[in-house]
Amino acid sequence: MKNEPMDITAGGLTFVVNPQAEGFKPAYQVEPRISEMVEDIKEVQGRVQRVFFNDLFLGISQLGTVRSATEIEARQSETLIQIGPVIERTEGELDRIIKRVYAIMSRRKLFPPPPPEIAGRPLVINYISLFAEVQRAAATTAIERFATFAGTLAGSISPEIWDNVDSDEMLDEYAERLNVPPKILRATKAVMQIRAARAQQQQAAAALQVGSAAAQGAATLSKTDVGGGQNALQQMLGSSPTQAPQAAAA
Repeated sequence: MKNEPMDITAGGLTFVVNPQAEGFKPAYQVEPRISEMVEDIKEVQGRVQRVFFNDLFLGISQLGTVRSATEIEARQSETLIQIGPVIERTEGELDRIIKRVYAIMSRRKLFPPPPPEIAGRPLVINYISLFAEVQRAAATTAIERFATFAGTLAGSISPEIWDNVDSDEMLDEYAERLNVPPKILRATKAVMQIRAARAQQQQAAAALQVGSAAAQGAATLSKTDVGGGQNALQQMLGSSPTQAPQAAAA
């Protein structure tokens, strides 16, 4: 209207013919590609997650559908196979460091005297992290399969199969793999005492049963008349009728 060009400077003034029309447009129209930027961000996030093994640790929780227990167990085994070498190498390096530090401190007598139960025993390092526990617990699958297979053979082929299995050791190994508190299991000495007491009770019960059966048999023989004024018990003992009371008392 004033024959002046557009003013694009800060705070400039530009006249338009019809303010209700299309309006004033910027000199440079920028149209960002939001969708492509979002896809690029997701791709970068995916690479970061793969580097930190996010897909391995959250493989089950990220499933979109409900799966079977067999598939979940297979996925867990696959995760352990992939991440296991990294953890084993880390633990191996830590083992050497811990043993080295322990040896130095032991030579300098920085530790108190060990109790008699562990004196002279080698140092065994056990890790208590969540992943270390999962690794140890994975070995229970093999124990369960072995016990199931041995039970099948014992039930269908030969019961003597169990003679090859140390059930006490299998139970202790299973509990250790699951990180069961030691207080739950009895000591070996206490178990042997319980079994010895049970064996004595069984022997006493068997002896009582045999004695009852013998007494009942003797009573039956004493009532069986075989002629000649003798009963079956007297005839077996070779006693005369006058000796019957003594035989019965015996």
